[in-house]
Amino acid sequence: MQPLLGDRRFAHSYEIVRDATDRTAALHALPDAEVIAALAHASREKDPLLANVLATEAANRMERARVVFENMADGLLSVDAQGRVLSINRAGEKMLGWPHNELVGKDKHATIHPKDEKGIPIPKEDCRMLHALRSGEVARSEQDVLTRKDGTTFPISFTAAPVRVEGEVTGMVVAFRDITERKAFEQERASWLNLVDAVYHVHDELGIGTLIVDDGRIHYANDAFRTLFGYSLDELKAEVAEVFTLFPPDDRDSFKAYLADLYIHGTTPRPRKAHILRRDGSHVLSEIWVAKVNHQPGKVSRLVFVVRPV
Repeated sequence: MQPLLGDRRFAHSYEIVRDATDRTAALHALPDAEVIAALAHASREKDPLLANVLATEAANRMERARVVFENMADGLLSVDAQGRVLSINRAGEKMLGWPHNELVGKDKHATIHPKDEKGIPIPKEDCRMLHALRSGEVARSEQDVLTRKDGTTFPISFTAAPVRVEGEVTGMVVAFRDITERKAFEQERASWLNLVDAVYHVHDELGIGTLIVDDGRIHYANDAFRTLFGYSLDELKAEVAEVFTLFPPDDRDSFKAYLADLYIHGTTPRPRKAHILRRDGSHVLSEIWVAKVNHQPGKVSRLVFVVRPV
């Protein structure tokens, strides 16, 4: 008896295209897996015309997928159910230093994951990527590490998704990104924040007030400023809100002109003396320095006030 080609389970996808008024639209609406299913059933039904159309569509989709796979900036790695590498794209090869033909077939975890001081890979049960294989769930991390062929390591973020065939996990696909530059930026940013914190601390210790003002509204005040003028930060942000209301009417216009000069010339003028209103309504004559933070188009205008009572 001549064996039948295809499978009756694939009939539905084939019939959708066969019976459609607009076969092209129906074909394009099918998911990739259903195009293959329809092609298999077209072979079973000995429908060479539709089989040819379906085969062409499948080939076109495979080529589009290949182009995306090869040209993505992120690394793409696929592994089988045992964790062995099936494929890797060019970006992944470049990041890891492994050519495709040398990496395929190797155990992903033992080959590209970090090792301890004795050269032993970290336990598989601790591998967040392999969670996708173990659980059948998508695994993500913004902080992980991979090992290059030369033994050096680099930080990555990744998403690992299981591949299922008829409900069974048969492997996974991992998209990963080298975050070395991002980590360096975060570390530099943390260093600058620590430096700023140190400056604020020194100002507090010396009794010098510091205000940060965004588009005229108070965003931050250090302990020294709040102590000197009797406000809490919530009061400064909610009740005072606009920085000019800290100045009595007689000083307000002249201080606005002082700030306008700062914006026009882009440099910090000489310190300005002005009265600042305390929470209880009394005035404190203060020497005030104002610095404009580098402005970027579309960003708020940020000013830093340094205030010392005279």
